[in-house]
Amino acid sequence: MTGYPCPTCGTTRGVLSLMQGKFLEAWLFNPMVFIIALFIFFNLLFKFIFAKKIKISFTKKEKKIAWLIAAILFFANWAYIIFYIG
Repeated sequence: MTGYPCPTCGTTRGVLSLMQGKFLEAWLFNPMVFIIALFIFFNLLFKFIFAKKIKISFTKKEKKIAWLIAAILFFANWAYIIFYIG
C-alpha cells in the first residue's frame, strides 16, 4: 500500500537461512532474526535443561526504558530493511 517493505519483511527467509547455517544471508534478509533466535534459544534452554521459566520483572521506569529500547531497535531494523533491502 505504501510502497515500503513491512518491518518484518524477510523474517521467514532469514529464519530458514539461519537454520541452514547461512548467517550472513540471514542477516541480509532481516537482522531481527538474530534477536528472535536468541530469545527462542534461551527460552528453550531454561525450559528443557533447567526446567524453569524465564521470569523478568521490571519497575515502572525500567518498563518504559525497555519499551523505548525495543522501539528503537524495531525502527532501526525497519530503516535497514527500507534502505538496504527494499
